[in-house]
Amino acid sequence: MTTSSDDPTVPFTGYGEAFHGGFAYNYDGPYLDQGRTGSEAEAELRSRPHMKELLWRLRWCSVRASSDELRKELPALSYETVFVPAADLVAVSQEAAKEAKKMGRNATGEWWGRIIKAGAQKRPWMARYVARLLQDDRKILCFCGLRGEVEKLFEAIQKFVASPAWAAARQRGGQPALLSWVHGGGGSGPIKQVVEDYMAYDGPAIIVCTYDTLGQSYNLQHTHDLVMAQLPLHVLQAVQAIGRVSRPGQKYPARVIMPMAEGTADMLQADHLRVALPKAGAVTGDSELSRLADQLGAVSPEQEETMYASFLSRVLQLEDSEDE
Repeated sequence: MTTSSDDPTVPFTGYGEAFHGGFAYNYDGPYLDQGRTGSEAEAELRSRPHMKELLWRLRWCSVRASSDELRKELPALSYETVFVPAADLVAVSQEAAKEAKKMGRNATGEWWGRIIKAGAQKRPWMARYVARLLQDDRKILCFCGLRGEVEKLFEAIQKFVASPAWAAARQRGGQPALLSWVHGGGGSGPIKQVVEDYMAYDGPAIIVCTYDTLGQSYNLQHTHDLVMAQLPLHVLQAVQAIGRVSRPGQKYPARVIMPMAEGTADMLQADHLRVALPKAGAVTGDSELSRLADQLGAVSPEQEETMYASFLSRVLQLEDSEDE
């Protein structure tokens, strides 16, 4: 007997097909007994803990269920912009400048060159920031746009975590931090193994990766913080990255953290995303994209005070140099 999921009073057969927006899925197992209505079958699934994720996955596939409706059943998802004050940025090394110049031989490469410079300038700050999150036993998925930045940022984080000061500052004892990195050219292990180890680990853990490598297809919903160390280049990267964490089986309330360095390509990239995200949200019916755009670049009172202090410091430095 063919049933329609749009009408919960129509019984599921348990062995026929249930149509979701024109797509057919076979329910041929013992999960749904013949004669049950849609709501009764769903209630039965909910009463079985090991079946809860299956139920979510079936509903996720349903065209009739929007992203907004499905997210109501998941733990909270929040967004946070963190500004990196100019005073915390380091000078671009000769190596990074050479790499940026090599990339900037055409219009597209010029933009990549600016992204390389921004990553190099804020890398020490990023490593300290992520290391502090790990001190609090957080599980972190850290995205970069470039393979080179993945490796360099991972090395910087590794140095901080290996220091005695990091271990002494941990709020409580426990397991050591699990540190991993992957991109299309390699990693600390095979991609599948890195993901499995991360998902199974109960202590602080981080995977530093590219959007192209772990930004789609993988389940990484045992994550506290999704850190966009380099902002996504386009809307699809943002949507897919967030979808690794905010999905059926999400274990913790999750934060999307967007560090932005003053006076770098980060600010221009944020401007682009603030325009593009609401447009994509209007087409897909996903209000999360507009919410992300609203939070991208939003300044808290504490951050505003820090930025103002940084600005005053630079003004005073300029005045002192002119006096000399």
